[in-house]
Amino acid sequence: MLFGVQNVRKSFAQTEVLKDVSLSVDKGDVVVILGPSGSGKTTFLRCLNFLERADGGTMDFHGTQLSLVDASKSEIAAVRKKTGFVFQNYNLFANKTALENVTLGLTVGRGMAAAEAKEIGMDALRRVGMAERADYYPAQLSGGQQQRVGIARAVAAKPDVILFDEPTSALDPELVGEVLSVMKQLAEEGTTMIVVTHEMKFAQDVATHVVFMSDGVIVEEGSAKSIFTTPREERTRRFLLCRRSIPRLHQQACARRRNSTCPCGELRRLAALVHRILPKCQRLRQFAACCRVARRRKQQPEPPVEIRQEGICLASCARGGGLFCQRYIFLFHHIQQ
Repeated sequence: MLFGVQNVRKSFAQTEVLKDVSLSVDKGDVVVILGPSGSGKTTFLRCLNFLERADGGTMDFHGTQLSLVDASKSEIAAVRKKTGFVFQNYNLFANKTALENVTLGLTVGRGMAAAEAKEIGMDALRRVGMAERADYYPAQLSGGQQQRVGIARAVAAKPDVILFDEPTSALDPELVGEVLSVMKQLAEEGTTMIVVTHEMKFAQDVATHVVFMSDGVIVEEGSAKSIFTTPREERTRRFLLCRRSIPRLHQQACARRRNSTCPCGELRRLAALVHRILPKCQRLRQFAACCRVARRRKQQPEPPVEIRQEGICLASCARGGGLFCQRYIFLFHHIQQ
Protein backbone atom coordinates (compact mmCIF):
# COMPACT_ATOMS: atom_id res chain seq x y z
CA MET A 1 0.00 0.00 0.00
CA LEU A 2 1.37 3.37 -1.06
CA PHE A 3 -1.07 5.59 0.78
CA GLY A 4 -3.91 5.07 3.21
CA VAL A 5 -6.08 6.85 5.75
CA GLN A 6 -8.24 5.35 8.49
CA ASN A 7 -11.30 6.67 10.35
CA VAL A 8 -11.17 10.25 9.08
CA ARG A 9 -13.66 12.51 10.87
CA LYS A 10 -14.42 16.17 10.25
CA SER A 11 -17.12 18.54 11.48
CA PHE A 12 -17.94 22.17 10.79
CA ALA A 13 -19.73 23.57 13.84
CA GLN A 14 -22.52 21.06 14.53
CA THR A 15 -22.46 19.53 11.04
CA GLU A 16 -20.58 16.24 10.77
CA VAL A 17 -19.12 16.18 7.25
CA LEU A 18 -16.93 13.06 7.41
CA LYS A 19 -17.83 10.03 9.50
CA ASP A 20 -15.00 7.51 9.90
CA VAL A 21 -13.92 7.42 6.26
CA SER A 22 -11.08 5.02 5.36
CA LEU A 23 -9.28 4.56 2.03
CA SER A 24 -6.27 2.63 0.72
CA VAL A 25 -4.39 3.41 -2.48
CA ASP A 26 -1.73 1.30 -4.19
CA LYS A 27 0.95 2.61 -6.53
CA GLY A 28 -0.43 3.27 -10.02
CA ASP A 29 -4.07 3.29 -8.88
CA VAL A 30 -6.58 5.78 -10.25
CA VAL A 31 -9.15 6.13 -7.48
CA VAL A 32 -12.28 8.06 -8.48
CA ILE A 33 -14.57 9.40 -5.74
CA LEU A 34 -18.17 9.94 -6.81
CA GLY A 35 -21.16 11.27 -4.94
CA PRO A 36 -23.77 14.01 -4.75
CA SER A 37 -22.83 17.57 -3.83
CA GLY A 38 -22.40 17.99 -0.09
CA SER A 39 -21.37 14.38 0.53
CA GLY A 40 -17.91 15.33 1.87
CA LYS A 41 -15.76 14.46 -1.16
CA THR A 42 -13.84 17.73 -1.37
CA THR A 43 -13.43 18.00 2.41
CA PHE A 44 -12.01 14.47 2.47
CA LEU A 45 -9.52 15.31 -0.28
CA ARG A 46 -8.44 18.51 1.49
CA CYS A 47 -7.89 16.59 4.73
CA LEU A 48 -5.50 14.24 2.90
CA ASN A 49 -3.24 17.20 2.06
CA PHE A 50 -3.83 19.02 5.38
CA LEU A 51 -5.58 21.93 3.67
CA GLU A 52 -8.25 21.11 6.25
CA ARG A 53 -7.31 19.75 9.65
CA ALA A 54 -9.36 16.62 10.40
CA ASP A 55 -10.95 16.05 13.80
CA GLY A 56 -9.88 12.43 13.84
CA GLY A 57 -8.05 9.78 11.84
CA THR A 58 -4.60 8.52 10.92
CA MET A 59 -2.53 8.39 7.75
CA ASP A 60 -0.07 5.78 6.51
CA PHE A 61 2.22 7.14 3.78
CA HIS A 62 5.20 5.07 2.61
CA GLY A 63 5.05 3.08 5.83
CA THR A 64 5.13 6.18 8.04
CA GLN A 65 2.11 6.69 10.29
CA LEU A 66 0.96 10.09 11.48
CA SER A 67 -2.11 11.64 13.03
CA LEU A 68 -4.36 13.80 10.90
CA VAL A 69 -5.32 15.76 14.01
CA ASP A 70 -2.01 16.85 15.49
CA ALA A 71 0.64 16.23 12.81
CA SER A 72 3.62 18.55 13.16
CA LYS A 73 4.61 21.17 10.57
CA SER A 74 7.53 19.04 9.45
CA GLU A 75 5.28 15.99 8.99
CA ILE A 76 2.78 18.05 6.98
CA ALA A 77 5.58 19.45 4.82
CA ALA A 78 6.86 15.92 4.16
CA VAL A 79 3.40 14.77 3.03
CA ARG A 80 2.90 17.79 0.79
CA LYS A 81 6.26 17.20 -0.90
CA LYS A 82 5.02 13.77 -1.93
CA THR A 83 1.54 14.88 -3.07
CA GLY A 84 0.24 17.25 -5.73
CA PHE A 85 -3.10 19.05 -5.64
CA VAL A 86 -5.20 20.25 -8.61
CA PHE A 87 -7.90 22.70 -7.55
CA GLN A 88 -11.38 23.33 -8.96
CA ASN A 89 -10.65 26.97 -9.77
CA TYR A 90 -7.03 26.65 -10.95
CA ASN A 91 -5.55 28.87 -8.15
CA LEU A 92 -2.88 30.35 -10.42
CA PHE A 93 -1.02 33.53 -9.55
CA ALA A 94 -2.43 36.21 -11.84
CA ASN A 95 0.86 38.14 -11.94
CA LYS A 96 2.94 35.10 -12.94
CA THR A 97 3.27 33.48 -16.35
CA ALA A 98 2.31 29.85 -16.90
CA LEU A 99 5.94 28.79 -16.54
CA GLU A 100 6.45 30.88 -13.40
CA ASN A 101 3.33 29.36 -11.84
CA VAL A 102 4.78 25.89 -12.46
CA THR A 103 8.30 26.66 -11.23
CA LEU A 104 7.44 28.79 -8.19
CA GLY A 105 6.89 25.81 -5.92
CA LEU A 106 10.18 24.28 -7.04
CA THR A 107 12.31 27.36 -6.45
CA VAL A 108 10.63 28.78 -3.34
CA GLY A 109 9.25 25.63 -1.73
CA ARG A 110 12.12 23.27 -2.51
CA GLY A 111 15.06 25.60 -3.03
CA MET A 112 15.77 24.33 -6.54
CA ALA A 113 18.03 26.33 -8.84
CA ALA A 114 16.12 28.52 -11.31
CA ALA A 115 17.69 26.91 -14.40
CA GLU A 116 16.83 23.38 -13.25
CA ALA A 117 13.32 24.44 -12.26
CA LYS A 118 12.76 26.04 -15.67
CA GLU A 119 13.81 22.84 -17.43
CA ILE A 120 11.46 20.74 -15.30
CA GLY A 121 8.68 23.31 -15.71
CA MET A 122 8.95 23.34 -19.49
CA ASP A 123 8.90 19.54 -19.56
CA ALA A 124 5.74 19.53 -17.41
CA LEU A 125 4.05 22.12 -19.67
CA ARG A 126 5.04 20.06 -22.70
CA ARG A 127 3.37 16.99 -21.21
CA VAL A 128 0.05 18.85 -20.92
CA GLY A 129 0.35 20.56 -24.31
CA MET A 130 1.06 24.06 -22.96
CA ALA A 131 4.73 24.58 -23.86
CA GLU A 132 3.85 27.13 -26.56
CA ARG A 133 2.03 29.27 -23.99
CA ALA A 134 4.68 29.17 -21.28
CA ASP A 135 5.01 32.98 -21.33
CA TYR A 136 1.24 33.65 -21.22
CA TYR A 137 -0.43 35.06 -18.10
CA PRO A 138 -3.58 33.36 -16.70
CA ALA A 139 -5.79 36.17 -18.02
CA GLN A 140 -4.59 35.32 -21.53
CA LEU A 141 -5.54 31.63 -21.21
CA SER A 142 -8.87 29.84 -21.44
CA GLY A 143 -10.24 27.94 -18.46
CA GLY A 144 -9.10 24.62 -19.89
CA GLN A 145 -5.61 25.97 -20.52
CA GLN A 146 -5.40 27.36 -16.98
CA GLN A 147 -6.40 24.00 -15.56
CA ARG A 148 -3.74 22.27 -17.67
CA VAL A 149 -1.18 24.67 -16.19
CA GLY A 150 -2.49 23.66 -12.76
CA ILE A 151 -1.95 20.01 -13.66
CA ALA A 152 1.55 20.81 -14.94
CA ARG A 153 2.31 22.51 -11.61
CA ALA A 154 1.32 19.33 -9.78
CA VAL A 155 3.23 17.06 -12.17
CA ALA A 156 6.42 19.17 -12.01
CA ALA A 157 6.93 18.32 -8.36
CA LYS A 158 7.04 14.60 -9.28
CA PRO A 159 4.68 13.60 -6.45
CA ASP A 160 3.86 10.04 -5.46
CA VAL A 161 0.13 10.80 -5.71
CA ILE A 162 -1.87 13.65 -7.29
CA LEU A 163 -5.18 14.78 -5.77
CA PHE A 164 -7.74 16.21 -8.23
CA ASP A 165 -10.62 18.19 -6.75
CA GLU A 166 -13.33 18.29 -9.47
CA PRO A 167 -10.84 19.61 -12.07
CA THR A 168 -13.52 20.11 -14.75
CA SER A 169 -16.33 21.57 -12.64
CA ALA A 170 -15.47 25.21 -13.46
CA LEU A 171 -15.08 24.58 -17.21
CA ASP A 172 -17.45 25.00 -20.13
CA PRO A 173 -18.47 21.65 -21.68
CA GLU A 174 -16.29 22.37 -24.73
CA LEU A 175 -13.17 22.60 -22.52
CA VAL A 176 -13.77 19.53 -20.36
CA GLY A 177 -12.38 17.13 -22.97
CA GLU A 178 -8.94 18.69 -23.19
CA VAL A 179 -8.43 18.44 -19.41
CA LEU A 180 -9.73 14.86 -19.22
CA SER A 181 -7.41 13.82 -22.07
CA VAL A 182 -4.42 15.08 -20.08
CA MET A 183 -5.61 13.15 -17.03
CA LYS A 184 -6.06 9.99 -19.10
CA GLN A 185 -2.52 10.40 -20.40
CA LEU A 186 -1.20 10.65 -16.84
CA ALA A 187 -3.14 7.51 -15.90
CA GLU A 188 -1.62 5.63 -18.84
CA GLU A 189 1.84 6.71 -17.65
CA GLY A 190 1.18 5.06 -14.28
CA THR A 191 0.58 8.20 -12.21
CA THR A 192 -1.20 7.48 -8.94
CA MET A 193 -4.28 9.70 -8.69
CA ILE A 194 -7.24 10.31 -6.39
CA VAL A 195 -9.91 12.13 -8.38
CA VAL A 196 -13.11 13.73 -7.13
CA THR A 197 -15.31 14.19 -10.19
CA HIS A 198 -18.80 14.00 -11.69
CA GLU A 199 -17.46 12.81 -15.06
CA MET A 200 -18.99 9.34 -15.27
CA LYS A 201 -17.38 8.39 -18.60
CA PHE A 202 -13.92 9.23 -17.27
CA ALA A 203 -14.55 7.11 -14.17
CA GLN A 204 -15.71 4.15 -16.27
CA ASP A 205 -12.80 4.34 -18.71
CA VAL A 206 -9.87 5.21 -16.45
CA ALA A 207 -10.59 4.35 -12.80
CA THR A 208 -9.06 1.24 -11.27
CA HIS A 209 -11.11 1.76 -8.12
CA VAL A 210 -14.36 3.71 -7.64
CA VAL A 211 -15.65 5.05 -4.32
CA PHE A 212 -19.21 6.33 -3.88
CA MET A 213 -19.77 8.71 -0.97
CA SER A 214 -22.98 10.11 0.45
CA ASP A 215 -23.70 11.98 3.70
CA GLY A 216 -20.11 11.78 4.86
CA VAL A 217 -19.63 8.03 4.56
CA ILE A 218 -18.42 5.60 1.91
CA VAL A 219 -21.59 3.86 0.78
CA GLU A 220 -19.92 1.50 -1.68
CA GLU A 221 -16.56 0.93 -3.35
CA GLY A 222 -15.12 -1.47 -5.88
CA SER A 223 -13.88 -1.76 -9.45
CA ALA A 224 -15.33 0.56 -12.08
CA LYS A 225 -17.08 -2.39 -13.75
CA SER A 226 -18.78 -3.58 -10.58
CA ILE A 227 -19.92 -0.11 -9.50
CA PHE A 228 -21.31 0.92 -12.87
CA THR A 229 -22.87 -2.41 -13.91
CA THR A 230 -23.90 -4.14 -10.68
CA PRO A 231 -23.96 -1.66 -7.77
CA ARG A 232 -25.01 -3.33 -4.53
CA GLU A 233 -26.50 -0.36 -2.67
CA GLU A 234 -29.80 1.31 -3.55
CA ARG A 235 -28.31 4.77 -2.93
CA THR A 236 -25.59 4.08 -5.51
CA ARG A 237 -28.13 2.85 -8.05
CA ARG A 238 -30.27 5.97 -7.66
CA PHE A 239 -27.26 8.26 -8.11
CA LEU A 240 -26.01 6.48 -11.22
CA LEU A 241 -29.50 6.31 -12.71
CA CYS A 242 -29.88 10.06 -12.34
CA ARG A 243 -26.47 10.80 -13.85
CA ARG A 244 -27.00 8.47 -16.82
CA SER A 245 -30.07 10.41 -17.94
CA ILE A 246 -28.02 13.55 -18.64
CA PRO A 247 -26.15 12.30 -21.78
CA ARG A 248 -29.42 11.01 -23.24
CA LEU A 249 -31.14 14.36 -22.70
CA HIS A 250 -28.05 16.08 -24.09
CA GLN A 251 -28.35 14.12 -27.33
CA GLN A 252 -32.09 14.77 -27.56
CA ALA A 253 -31.61 18.49 -27.04
CA CYS A 254 -28.82 18.79 -29.60
CA ALA A 255 -30.80 16.82 -32.19
CA ARG A 256 -33.84 18.97 -31.57
CA ARG A 257 -31.96 22.16 -32.29
CA ARG A 258 -30.61 20.63 -35.54
CA ASN A 259 -27.27 22.40 -35.40
CA SER A 260 -23.87 21.98 -33.82
CA THR A 261 -24.47 24.40 -30.94
CA CYS A 262 -24.64 22.57 -27.64
CA PRO A 263 -27.63 23.77 -25.57
CA CYS A 264 -26.38 22.15 -22.38
CA GLY A 265 -23.74 24.67 -21.32
CA GLU A 266 -25.85 25.63 -18.31
CA LEU A 267 -27.16 22.14 -17.57
CA ARG A 268 -25.58 21.90 -14.14
CA ARG A 269 -26.81 25.31 -13.06
CA LEU A 270 -30.31 24.51 -14.28
CA ALA A 271 -30.29 21.03 -12.74
CA ALA A 272 -29.48 22.65 -9.39
CA LEU A 273 -32.29 25.12 -10.00
CA VAL A 274 -34.88 22.41 -10.56
CA HIS A 275 -33.93 20.71 -7.29
CA ARG A 276 -34.62 24.00 -5.49
CA ILE A 277 -37.93 24.50 -7.29
CA LEU A 278 -39.38 20.98 -7.04
CA PRO A 279 -40.03 20.87 -3.29
CA LYS A 280 -41.81 24.22 -3.44
CA CYS A 281 -43.90 23.83 -6.59
CA GLN A 282 -46.53 21.11 -6.80
CA ARG A 283 -47.59 22.42 -10.20
CA LEU A 284 -44.33 21.14 -11.68
CA ARG A 285 -45.42 17.58 -10.99
CA GLN A 286 -48.76 18.27 -12.63
CA PHE A 287 -46.93 19.74 -15.61
CA ALA A 288 -44.67 16.68 -15.81
CA ALA A 289 -47.77 14.50 -16.12
CA CYS A 290 -49.13 16.83 -18.83
CA CYS A 291 -45.82 16.50 -20.69
CA ARG A 292 -46.09 12.72 -20.79
CA VAL A 293 -49.60 12.89 -22.17
CA ALA A 294 -48.69 15.62 -24.64
CA ARG A 295 -45.73 13.65 -25.96
CA ARG A 296 -48.06 10.82 -26.92
CA ARG A 297 -50.44 13.28 -28.59
CA LYS A 298 -47.56 15.21 -30.22
CA GLN A 299 -48.62 18.41 -28.48
CA GLN A 300 -46.70 20.97 -26.46
CA PRO A 301 -48.31 21.92 -23.12
CA GLU A 302 -47.98 25.45 -21.77
CA PRO A 303 -45.43 25.68 -18.93
CA PRO A 304 -46.83 26.92 -15.60
CA VAL A 305 -46.18 30.47 -14.54
CA GLU A 306 -43.45 29.41 -12.10
CA ILE A 307 -41.41 28.11 -15.05
CA ARG A 308 -42.17 30.99 -17.40
CA GLN A 309 -40.96 33.44 -14.77
CA GLU A 310 -37.55 31.77 -14.83
CA GLY A 311 -37.41 32.35 -18.60
CA ILE A 312 -36.86 28.68 -19.29
CA CYS A 313 -38.85 25.66 -20.44
CA LEU A 314 -39.15 22.19 -19.01
CA ALA A 315 -37.84 19.17 -20.87
CA SER A 316 -38.77 15.74 -19.63
CA CYS A 317 -37.64 12.18 -20.04
CA ALA A 318 -40.13 9.73 -21.57
CA ARG A 319 -40.39 7.32 -18.63
CA GLY A 320 -41.07 7.81 -15.03
CA GLY A 321 -43.94 7.48 -12.62
CA GLY A 322 -43.14 8.94 -9.22
CA LEU A 323 -39.40 8.64 -9.77
CA PHE A 324 -39.88 10.65 -12.94
CA CYS A 325 -41.06 13.65 -10.96
CA GLN A 326 -38.22 13.37 -8.46
CA ARG A 327 -35.20 12.62 -10.63
CA TYR A 328 -35.88 13.04 -14.34
CA ILE A 329 -36.96 16.64 -14.72
CA PHE A 330 -34.20 18.80 -16.19
CA LEU A 331 -34.42 22.38 -17.37
CA PHE A 332 -33.01 23.73 -20.62
CA HIS A 333 -33.38 27.37 -21.57
CA HIS A 334 -32.64 26.46 -25.21
CA ILE A 335 -34.63 23.27 -25.63
CA GLN A 336 -37.73 24.83 -27.22
CA GLN A 337 -35.86 27.29 -29.44
